[in-house]
Amino acid sequence: MSDAIFNIVKCKAISSIDDFDKNEVKERKWVANSDIREMIGKNEIKCGPSLIGLLLTLSGIKEGNSDN
Repeated sequence: MSDAIFNIVKCKAISSIDDFDKNEVKERKWVANSDIREMIGKNEIKCGPSLIGLLLTLSGIKEGNSDN
């Protein structure tokens, strides 16, 4: 998976839709950053690509564009 490309998008949710594809999404919920840090610390998040996105977002690395 070394050649995989992941796009990380940070946004602010202002509302929620009622329906979503239950074949694609197990559940959805609002989670505070402090709770995410705790979940990472307890190894509750097992998905590597998800961890990369969460850790980059929590680290405060500035957003930028890449033309690669």
